[in-house]
Amino acid sequence: MAETQPEAQSAVSIWMVERCAILPNEEHDASHAAHLAALMRETGVWQSPVVLERESLAVMDGHHRLAASQLLGLRYVPALLLDYSSVRVVARRAEFVVTPEAILQRARMRDLYPIKTTRHLFSSPIPNCNIVLAHCEAPAKGALIYPALNADARSISNVRATEPS
Repeated sequence: MAETQPEAQSAVSIWMVERCAILPNEEHDASHAAHLAALMRETGVWQSPVVLERESLAVMDGHHRLAASQLLGLRYVPALLLDYSSVRVVARRAEFVVTPEAILQRARMRDLYPIKTTRHLFSSPIPNCNIVLAHCEAPAKGALIYPALNADARSISNVRATEPS
């Protein structure tokens, strides 16, 4: 579970990130993910963004929400993109090395930590996003979408959605 440290909250952007691009680094409780998916389906709303490391798209907070999105078959996940220069991380289990570098390496290798091994400490509270689930399939006009592949340069660029398909 993520914790916050009291400081002033700055304006943040919620990005719509393709689920298949996100790198988990910790296992999740399948029954909790199913419960979240059922709540999302019932309300039709995604309430809290997944927090991702901005370069690798490794999960900092939200493994259960990510798993719920998979159960719901959603293409996009609302996400807050941060980096480790503004986030502290600590281990909940003494037998594991938990550093930003270790987390990113495990995410890239798909070598998942056991459930609730890492705790990310954010300088500001994570904002609610309250995004309609339908927009997790076809983002609303003007939504921030990340990453979008630029076919010519084969690089990642950020784009705004035009009309939903």
